[in-house]
Amino acid sequence: MADEGTDRGDHVCYLTVFLSALCLREASLRERGDDEGVAIVVDARRSFLEDHLGRWYWRLADEVGSHDDGTFYAALAELLAALVEHEIETLDLDPDWVPDDPEVTEWNEDVFGDAGRGCGGCGANVGDLG
Repeated sequence: MADEGTDRGDHVCYLTVFLSALCLREASLRERGDDEGVAIVVDARRSFLEDHLGRWYWRLADEVGSHDDGTFYAALAELLAALVEHEIETLDLDPDWVPDDPEVTEWNEDVFGDAGRGCGGCGANVGDLG
């Protein structure tokens, strides 16, 4: 994360790195024959997908594709969606989807931080995009 504290901890990059770490840990535990450890990591992966990334990955792919169709980032978002969908199907999950049009009624600095409505990575501020 940036030293200035402008990167959001829930940015998709960090979420995918976390999922990757879980998958690598699971593979290592399977290789060692640690069934108890595997069960713990699989449970963590299930919870993470059901409670976080699995709830909105399709919206990310749709949004990126609608603004950046046919480019590297659109393809990357589609790849992420396909990978997450595969994980959801493999683990037989049924995440509660984030609504198509969630309402944010106020900017709560205790929840979202005081860095503005942008993540800090691209320099965009949601307040400036209207």
